[in-house]
Formats: sequence, C-alpha cells, structure tokens
Amino acid sequence: KGIVWAMIERTDIFIDQDELIKAELLTPKIIDLAKQINDSLGIAVATLQTAQVKLYGKKVNESLPIFETCINSFFSRHPSKYAALAYNDYGYALGQTGNLEKEATQLIQALKIYETVDKENIQELAITLNNLSTLYYSMNNKEKAIEYGKRSLQYREKTGDYEKLSLSCCNLSQLYAG
Repeated sequence: KGIVWAMIERTDIFIDQDELIKAELLTPKIIDLAKQINDSLGIAVATLQTAQVKLYGKKVNESLPIFETCINSFFSRHPSKYAALAYNDYGYALGQTGNLEKEATQLIQALKIYETVDKENIQELAITLNNLSTLYYSMNNKEKAIEYGKRSLQYREKTGDYEKLSLSCCNLSQLYAG
C-alpha cells in the first residue's frame, strides 16, 4: 500500500510540474498495483490522476468519461479531499466544453465536500470559491459572482499567500467595476 501511495504522490508532483507524459505512464501502473492489493481508494485516485493528465494535456473530451468513472465508481459514495478535487476538476472540464450549468453543479458539490470533510484545506476552498465566482460572472450572475468572490477572498486572507490574495482582490474589484 505504501508503494501505491508513494506512486500517487509522485504522479501529483509530475502533474504539478507539468510533466504529463511521466504522469500518464505511471497511472496505469498504480491502478494495476492497487487492484492487486484491493485498494479501492488508490484505484480511484489514480483514475482521477489519469483524467487530470488528459484535462491538463488539452484533451478535455477524453478526460470527461474518466472523471465520471472515478466519481461514479467511488467518490460519490466516499467524500474526501480527493472526491472534492475530482468534482472540482470535472466541473472545470465541463466548463471547458461550454456546459456551464453542469460545471456549477460539480463545483458546488466540491465546495460542499471541502466544507464538511476537508474544511482545514483553506487553499482548495479558496480555489473552488474563486472558480465559482468566475463561473457565475461568465453566466452574467454578478450577485453570485461577488458572493463567491468575497468568500474566496476570506480564505485567501487566511492562507497568507499575498500573490493569490492580490489576484482575488483584483478579480473582485473587476466584478464590482463590471
């Protein structure tokens, strides 16, 4: 099990560093090993990573059924930080295809999970709230965009990340100015 999770962490690093080919080569190995030891969470996370690789590699349409698989087969019944991330990234992918209503549904689901099972993860809460703010602005719902923008700003203040905080302030000021 330790090897599976070390490989998952390594894949996260590859994804963060935009080394998507390395990540893509690693995820099937993780899934195979996780299946051997009956680690359903490991399988779900590696499947999520597979979808992320497709999404970040600009293969959005290929990522969608993979997101659906990991959500429907595991994350919909097992809320966790990984489930919230799956819903968040799935929502983003749906938004890339122009399906804004479904994007909103997925982002709200991610937010609910973060607020209940991973509320200490203020960085991800801020990101999800910012995503919702941006989404509602693009849907011409300025009131909701500002509401989510303000909530995101509150979490950004708590993180101490001044670069992201200033970006949130800028985004919020544009919402008011718009």
